[in-house]
Amino acid sequence: MTVPNSSVKGTDQTGREIVLEAWGAVGQAVFDACLANGISITATTGVRDALPRLRDARPLDPDLARLVEFAYSVGREIANDRGRRPRSEDARAYASLALSAAQLLAVSVLTPISLPTTPEPPPRRATVVGGNFVPPSPGNPSAEIVAVEGPMKGRHYLVDKSNYRLGRNANNDLCVASDDSISGEHACLRYQSGGLFLYDQGSRNGTFLNEQRVSGTPVMVRPGDRIRLGESAFEVMATGAGGSPRGAKEEARKGPDRSVVL
Repeated sequence: MTVPNSSVKGTDQTGREIVLEAWGAVGQAVFDACLANGISITATTGVRDALPRLRDARPLDPDLARLVEFAYSVGREIANDRGRRPRSEDARAYASLALSAAQLLAVSVLTPISLPTTPEPPPRRATVVGGNFVPPSPGNPSAEIVAVEGPMKGRHYLVDKSNYRLGRNANNDLCVASDDSISGEHACLRYQSGGLFLYDQGSRNGTFLNEQRVSGTPVMVRPGDRIRLGESAFEVMATGAGGSPRGAKEEARKGPDRSVVL
């Protein structure tokens, strides 16, 4: 499985900074998974408390659980010892492991588990439930993106492929050539396991979901969320049958508080 692009981009970062960034991505992946599965999380909840709750709520591969626990424990040990200065090559090896664990956890458990229901005739087209999106395809988009700030304000874009790229270069699916604060290959939306996930592609000025920065691990997008790239902002709306947009209420954008203390 491909490890998501980290915001670790150059030799200007120290080994300690590389480790702390990847460690934070592991912790955020655990909290996002808990929130997606209805597990109560507060600002004082730690990862060591959150991960057992996640295992109790739904099946979790034991090897994946051990990998996440190991990656988080190593990062925490270095974070608590301010004198530790890992070598760059060691830090990057840890970051690769930690980001792989974060992505595996995201793909495995971010999508809420389905409960058995009485069999019904299959619908003509899947509908959006609990923030998930239908599979995108040409002419059958899973979401609509509306530019609400920046030079493209007022324009509408349809997410009609499973890997939808955003950036300043002309080869992107959503090209914002007139916003110099956006990188050439800035971010992407990927459809995975019934949901849309926002990835940062190592952008210069960062990718934000509801004003929270997206770093090493992908973040689940819900209808009504707002994506910010540079000086531009886009609101995400789900589409109903036939690809028509389903407007989300303003309150949906606020969503749960995803900020936590690691």
